[in-house]
Amino acid sequence: MKKTTTLRAFTLIELLVVITIISILASFGAPQLIQKIAKAKLLEVYSYSNGLQTAIEEIILTTGSFPNSTQFESLKTSQNLSDNSIITSASIEQAQGITGTVKIELKEENGIEANQYFLFSRTITAKWDCSSTLPKSLLSEHCRNINNEGHEDDND
Repeated sequence: MKKTTTLRAFTLIELLVVITIISILASFGAPQLIQKIAKAKLLEVYSYSNGLQTAIEEIILTTGSFPNSTQFESLKTSQNLSDNSIITSASIEQAQGITGTVKIELKEENGIEANQYFLFSRTITAKWDCSSTLPKSLLSEHCRNINNEGHEDDND
């Protein structure tokens, strides 16, 4: 007698159910993954700003004042940015005496909308404050969220 073996396979319905379940699970994780990627990209901004702050402090110690735009341009070129940097520009705003603000503008990336920026402001007591137009969920704990008019955003 000949023994017949039957092959067992998944039915089309079973495969569709598995694919549907995997799709539903992936849709829950995708937004969190995009947010984690955006937070990782923002580490470059913090590192870049720390380098600028250190260089600005050195200028304040040697000249007694916040750097002017010419001095700041030379500081920017000494800070290396990668070719795929999230930073589009950095500029000096409201420089007066030993206080001033560095504005770092960001390009649109995954999880980061267009026209977003950071403000790093040096106070008279040599403390640096951080604020940004980014959502609070993307910011580190030492940086506060502001809206485009410069007022604190309490709607988080």
